[in-house]
Amino acid sequence: MKTFADQTVYIGNFIDAKAQGEGKFTWPDGTYYEGAFIDDLKSGKGTKTWSSGDVYTGDFAANEAEGNGVFVWADGTKYTGEYKDGLRHGEGMKEWVDGTELVGMFKKGKAHGIGEKTWPDGKKYQGEFSNDEENGQGELSWPDGMNYRGTFKDGLPEGKGTKTWADGTIITGQFEAGLAKGKGTK
Repeated sequence: MKTFADQTVYIGNFIDAKAQGEGKFTWPDGTYYEGAFIDDLKSGKGTKTWSSGDVYTGDFAANEAEGNGVFVWADGTKYTGEYKDGLRHGEGMKEWVDGTELVGMFKKGKAHGIGEKTWPDGKKYQGEFSNDEENGQGELSWPDGMNYRGTFKDGLPEGKGTKTWADGTIITGQFEAGLAKGKGTK
């Protein structure tokens, strides 16, 4: 066991006075990491549990989540997928406690690239994401048959698109903040 000046504590194997192999590192606020260490760094398989109740289980390299892992927030929201430099990065799936799911690409911790998001009410978005929002080209469909295909900005139809209602009504034109603007064709 080793206690550091900042009151963090390491219990586990040492080689040449460095944490090596399996061990547990605990911070003063109750946050702790249990798993593999190489030369005093979290490296290999492990689990980090924050005092907030958030938990990450998976691969670590040089003290950061790196590779594949699962992060569960204290509220039950869950991300399963790839990590780079401690952030969600690559292919992954985020599941909210209300049943909403997002499957797709992530970059620097946020949904970015092509993905698919489904809501518990049956609504579904397929298309581009940026900054954790529906941004770019995509298609949003509702369970009643309504559909919008076109450009999105910050999760809403914005720019050129086509909206089709369940009764067959079609509007093609410009959209702003989710609403048809100006002249369109029906």
